[in-house]
Amino acid sequence: MSSKKKINSLSKTNNEHSMEQTTSIDLNNFNTETAEIHTDDLKIVFIPKTLHEHFECVIGKHVFIDKPWTKISRKKIIDNLQSQNTDSCFWQFQNEIEAITNDYVLVGYKPFSSTDEEFLICTTDKAKQFIEETQVQIEGKIKKKLSGQYVVYRVLGNPKAAIKTSKK
Repeated sequence: MSSKKKINSLSKTNNEHSMEQTTSIDLNNFNTETAEIHTDDLKIVFIPKTLHEHFECVIGKHVFIDKPWTKISRKKIIDNLQSQNTDSCFWQFQNEIEAITNDYVLVGYKPFSSTDEEFLICTTDKAKQFIEETQVQIEGKIKKKLSGQYVVYRVLGNPKAAIKTSKK
């Protein structure tokens, strides 16, 4: 392979460290002929549990197995970098974070990791855009699929009752 960044074409034949596992995105359901993302654009970051609330990435509150991506304020990360320096969990991504043009950084929870401190971080605007567009496609496909198959209702008079579903 050339000395350029490795490119993961996100195709059905990609078996090495499947993006489906690391991003909770089922890439096999999308047109992947033109979708390309640099594997260096997504990095693993270990965010200590003590910082989850501060960065709004608490599992079960801000991120879920079916909604693993959250937006962390870029300013909060930069403040953490300035106050913690080399002790910051984002230290190794400092240059990439400073180069991001948005007010936020996209971070994804890895639900099948051995620790709940392991996340993925989009270190480029291109990766962030790809993940966001893919998530919108997934949500649309799920809504479309479910809208024709199930009716969702709540028992009247009991707002705390579980939401029930039944086939049409």
